[in-house]
Amino acid sequence: AIPGIRKEQVEAIEIPLPPILKQKEITTYLQAVNEELQEMIRVQKSNAQMLRQLEQSFLAQVFRGEL
Repeated sequence: AIPGIRKEQVEAIEIPLPPILKQKEITTYLQAVNEELQEMIRVQKSNAQMLRQLEQSFLAQVFRGEL
């Protein structure tokens, strides 16, 4: 609770919302962006794993005197 603010005052605050169609458009857009982001995260994790494997392979070749 915040001193000096009553529950009724907070309940009386009107928060404007866009029309339902616009809300659905926003939701669809955000879902698409989220899917793209999840794919980017998946690719980044895969790339990081491949980089670790490449690094290990490179170091193994160096220690064997192949490079």
